[in-house]
Amino acid sequence: MAPPDWFEDLPAWATVVVVLLGLLAVMTAASMALGIVFAAIAIGVETGSVIAGLLAGTLGLAVFAVPLLVVAWWVMGDDVDHPVDDEGDTVDELRSQYLDGEINEATFERRLESFLDDGAELEFDRSEETEFDADPSPLNEPEREHER
Repeated sequence: MAPPDWFEDLPAWATVVVVLLGLLAVMTAASMALGIVFAAIAIGVETGSVIAGLLAGTLGLAVFAVPLLVVAWWVMGDDVDHPVDDEGDTVDELRSQYLDGEINEATFERRLESFLDDGAELEFDRSEETEFDADPSPLNEPEREHER
């Protein structure tokens, strides 16, 4: 996992401070875990039972480790899929098709809504498109009104 962009932009003194504070946090967490282990050893010695000490140590470490692992899993996990085509961002491609006149506004909005709703890639069946989309009018030519 690479450090975030803001970390790389820090001056040298700030990077040193951040790393030292991070080490302090790690040592604090390690001392808490070691405290649980030493408490388990003390319980085992006081009760005269190795099993009681192991049980107390396991329970104590589980109480400490399970929430830590859940938070780490939640922070590291990415539940949201960010659909991006290998050739580029599909929304940008859709926008360029609309601006080039290849598709009309209704088709653009329908495809964009479909893309944003289910996160699917923008692959559509061309047979569903209207005739207007298949034959775009040139941008420089004004539209003519036909009288009936």
